[in-house]
Amino acid sequence: MLIVPLSILGACAASIQSSTEPPRLVDAPARLQEACAKPLRLPDRELTQADVEKYWLRDRQALLACGMTKQALLDYYLNRDALLRDGEQLE
Repeated sequence: MLIVPLSILGACAASIQSSTEPPRLVDAPARLQEACAKPLRLPDRELTQADVEKYWLRDRQALLACGMTKQALLDYYLNRDALLRDGEQLE
């Protein structure tokens, strides 16, 4: 009877020891550090007001989406690493 509880304790101790191993941190992917796409190339013709607004809006939306995505992912990695290293979250 006493052998079963002792073997359970031994199994628990082994699992606790393996969980205290420090995690391996992976750096943020290099693609997060790449520049966003350049603005669209404008056609070689006279542009109407509607053309100007369309191209400007498309470039602006792409730039904002790229910047927000990259910033969110970069913040995730920086905060995760800070928490794992220091136990403090970045602001």
